[in-house]
Amino acid sequence: MEKPFSEYDEETFTYKDEKLGILFESEQIMEDSLLLLRFNCPDPSCDVACRNWSALKAHIKATHHRYLWYCHFLYID
Repeated sequence: MEKPFSEYDEETFTYKDEKLGILFESEQIMEDSLLLLRFNCPDPSCDVACRNWSALKAHIKATHHRYLWYCHFLYID
């Protein structure tokens, strides 16, 4: 169903992320959106998503033995 944004009210959105203050129309939309907002590992073969920048840096160092620098891998010999 399509309608202008101005016709939506808060009761339309049954799901909410309290921390970010974002409303969602469905659980699937909420899950997909929050997944995109996570700190995902930049290694294409890795599916890890961390909660914050520090956790992502620690994951990359411990798992991939690399350092994260401005969203690029620095390879260590």
